[in-house]
Amino acid sequence: DGIYGSNRYFNVNFIYLSTGSFSNYPSAISSSTVTIIDQEPGTFNWSVTSLSAYETGSTATVSLNRVSGTYGTVVANIHYSSSQGTISPTSGSAGTITFPNGSTTQQFIINLTDDLIDEVDDQIYYTVSSFTTDAGTAFTGSNGTLVLTLIDNETGSISFSNGSNTIYENTSSFVLW
Repeated sequence: DGIYGSNRYFNVNFIYLSTGSFSNYPSAISSSTVTIIDQEPGTFNWSVTSLSAYETGSTATVSLNRVSGTYGTVVANIHYSSSQGTISPTSGSAGTITFPNGSTTQQFIINLTDDLIDEVDDQIYYTVSSFTTDAGTAFTGSNGTLVLTLIDNETGSISFSNGSNTIYENTSSFVLW
């Protein structure tokens, strides 16, 4: 039904008919409880919505959590984009996360690559974009986007093109080359 909740129950009771048909079978069961088992695949949220990591050639790991249902196998598709339009500092960072039936948490590993370029910090957005499931419709929760701030580890350098400069004492300003 697409609505997470607990199992639901209802009773079916057979009542006495005017013809007396149940009175002829005193050992027959005249009522039964029916259980409707809730089978929702769940809602998916990142364990955190922001994360910072240095561009050091290591990894960053974050959890994707499954709440409000754990029925069926669900494959969450992860897509990413960058604030700078390039994702060179990461590799293998998009893809899928598979949740087996009953599973509530899976790890997502982001490989960080040191590009050896002095640049501004980059923000990479990881979004749970779609699902493949054998058990109904899965949903992205309110924490469906993770923002990774990739902190650049290179430092800029300043150098002169000319190792020697001359200035006269009455000069108020000058440019070094």
